[in-house]
Amino acid sequence: DELLISDAGTIKRIDFSHLDASKFKQVATLSETSATGTLSFASCFTSTYQNYFVIFNNLKVATNGADVNMLFHYGDSNGNDSSAHNYSFIRRYPSSTDATNENNANDIKFLQAQKSGAGHFAHGTMYVFNPLSTTDGITAGTILSNSNTNNSAGAQMTVTSFNMPESGSNSAYTGFQFAASTGNIQGDVTVYGIVNPS
Repeated sequence: DELLISDAGTIKRIDFSHLDASKFKQVATLSETSATGTLSFASCFTSTYQNYFVIFNNLKVATNGADVNMLFHYGDSNGNDSSAHNYSFIRRYPSSTDATNENNANDIKFLQAQKSGAGHFAHGTMYVFNPLSTTDGITAGTILSNSNTNNSAGAQMTVTSFNMPESGSNSAYTGFQFAASTGNIQGDVTVYGIVNPS
């Protein structure tokens, strides 16, 4: 596994083996090699860890031009994707001045207009901070992604920062999902709990 970091706007890869593995504990993983509705974790966030690190590999949409979105789950349920909650995010393309942002959105769009078909994949990492907090504005995170599949502009590298300014009924988030904006999705996702400071 590898992770992506942004160094002054340049996306770089670092092999996961170079990190202190004792600080990262795998809590959930899935691998979907065929297109499915969502890549979902209902209960990967628990009180054991305050913050989490996610690696995603080989994400691929089944429908040409589909975006890839992230939504939180709460109540340990895959069926409750919290789409009525208010997501705020800004997405930046490091290789250009292009950026987009949304407030009070229904999800977090971190990859835009992806190509389907053979050889079109996306990879990246996500940090999730304080998902179990029931205080508005505390849950937040970042997503770094790299793909060769943008439908209109070739390769796409994105840096996304998100926050939950209004978490809806003060709900703790117990999991999340990746989904295509239309059609199905496939890929490998692994979730690690970050050991709390001593």
